[in-house]
Amino acid sequence: MSDLIKCNHLKTNPEIPLERVREKKENTVYGIDPKITVRIIGKCNFCCPACSTFSSGDRPGILSLEEFGRIIDLLATARFQGLLHISGGETTLHPNLEAMINLASRNLPDAKIILFTNGDWIG
Repeated sequence: MSDLIKCNHLKTNPEIPLERVREKKENTVYGIDPKITVRIIGKCNFCCPACSTFSSGDRPGILSLEEFGRIIDLLATARFQGLLHISGGETTLHPNLEAMINLASRNLPDAKIILFTNGDWIG
């Protein structure tokens, strides 16, 4: 038997060493953390032609803090321990971003929270 398990649904590394599978955490698939992506805003300060979310300066759509809270409550009830991707558009344009990150951090202590940004504000 091969010491690797093929996982075609993984984009970056389709081969996972068996020892990682054996050491997997509860609620994971083949030792890989589950991932949830929440798009909180459609608007972006760029209009990149290859944007996977088709974001632009005039794209509508913004997730309210209340709606985000309901998502976090559902994940907390399920004891979510995976990756929570907060995405957009440009997430730093959301007026409640700080409150959303605080809410997720407080209610999902075992999750890894990852914020996607184009980084334009860095400099």
